[in-house]
Amino acid sequence: MNILHKYPITLTIGALIFFTLLSYSVKSQVPNQQVKFTKDIVYKTVNGWQGRLDLYQPVKKAKNALVVYIHGGGWIHGKKEEEYDKIKVFIDNGFSVANVEYRLAGQAPAPAAVEDVNCALVYLLRHARKYHINTKKVIIMGASAGAHLALLLGLQNTGKPSPYNGECSYPKFKPAGIISKYGPTNLITWKAATSAASPFSQWLGDKRLDTSFVKAMSPIYYVNPQVKQIPILLVHGKKDHTVPFQQAVTFYQKLKSNGNPVEFHVVENGGHGRFAPKDDVLMNTAMIEFIKKCIAK
Repeated sequence: MNILHKYPITLTIGALIFFTLLSYSVKSQVPNQQVKFTKDIVYKTVNGWQGRLDLYQPVKKAKNALVVYIHGGGWIHGKKEEEYDKIKVFIDNGFSVANVEYRLAGQAPAPAAVEDVNCALVYLLRHARKYHINTKKVIIMGASAGAHLALLLGLQNTGKPSPYNGECSYPKFKPAGIISKYGPTNLITWKAATSAASPFSQWLGDKRLDTSFVKAMSPIYYVNPQVKQIPILLVHGKKDHTVPFQQAVTFYQKLKSNGNPVEFHVVENGGHGRFAPKDDVLMNTAMIEFIKKCIAK
């Protein structure tokens, strides 16, 4: 399995190393000259908050596959600027990438994040000609809470009005595929989402005990015959103590019974996004091959 993750850097000597590392970090966000980088595209404004995304596009490949990437962080922290090392594999393989931010729980509770990522997708679809996007080759993916949002975004029908689509909708859209990396799939059975003692329950807020609302925020309840043609790649570590492995197992079984083309990559000794380097390499390969299959149709 192959999922990219960061290793902490320890500063051992003063300001000189700090600024050297800062310079390196900034440069690492900027791809090479073969890639067009458009930073901070505003896809939505609400109550003074601006939803932004960064767009990476290969210069020589018009209308190639677009990977819409949603960051994790338990819906309570995280930002798109921290995700470059996770999306670099897609950029290096010639795909376009939209790196999306959304409102965190401290800014607005659920369903705000769902509405935001939906609006980001709709913005890209509506501006497909401007950004040379092939709307039939859109892959939606994320990690952890971002995977949860990616599944909701991909499985909800954006062509019909929904109380969780906010003001954004787009007719007759279906993603070419969805990739979920260790994301929660059923917030009813994942106690961390609803327990008052868990920081993750901040996202559901006052509605954490509202069963119908919590179900509406759970991807597993959107698995139905209308979405059975959507290919899905799941990856989860057996030793994940944050989002239990069973979340992926139950979701995989539901997808299989629904008739979805689904791949399930199990990382035997993997924790929550913490995999051995060899598993990272295998997973990167699996994700790239999955995308190639999805867009070959």
